Amino acid sequence: MATKDTYDPVEKTYLWKEYTYCGAMTGCSDTRVDNLDTCWLDMKKGQRTKHNKRINEIIKIERGNETNRKKYNKEIQSTIS
Repeated sequence: MATKDTYDPVEKTYLWKEYTYCGAMTGCSDTRVDNLDTCWLDMKKGQRTKHNKRINEIIKIERGNETNRKKYNKEIQSTIS
């Protein structure tokens, strides 16, 4: 249930390095096998939820807070007009 690819779903671009992605994993933006402590299929529901929250928090920090970005874009638009 895994595949190798150079596409990075977080950055939405192709990378020079090839990663292995889990095909069974759901609910995460980043489905790299490197991020898994144990196999997704062997995890209990609570472990999956905890993993999803941890990975999504990491991605949120990397991308920047969505509300701050919207506020910033609104301020930029008001200064242009």
